[in-house]
Amino acid sequence: MPFDLQLISFAKLQDLNRDTFERGYFPGAFSADVLEANDRSYEQRLCACRMIDGAQSCTPTILGGMVIGNRPRDLIPCNYLQFLRVDGAELDAPILDEAVLDDA
Repeated sequence: MPFDLQLISFAKLQDLNRDTFERGYFPGAFSADVLEANDRSYEQRLCACRMIDGAQSCTPTILGGMVIGNRPRDLIPCNYLQFLRVDGAELDAPILDEAVLDDA
């Protein structure tokens, strides 16, 4: 099974941000006519997008935690991006500046 589809065993449906999914992800992933014809439940839509394992158990996947998790770093350790500006082209060059992109 691909890494992003593995389950976060301790996570619950409430750990996913419904507003982010319904207003951001879902409309961006499908065309307007497909959305209009969609009569699936919230859980069924999450499952179809692989954000949870199934509409019955509703256990979030790593994909769901990363993309629409309320606090992704609580669900997936080290889930952040770090940008570095270094003084040179070598890996051990001194760090001039850094920024961390994190939802925590």
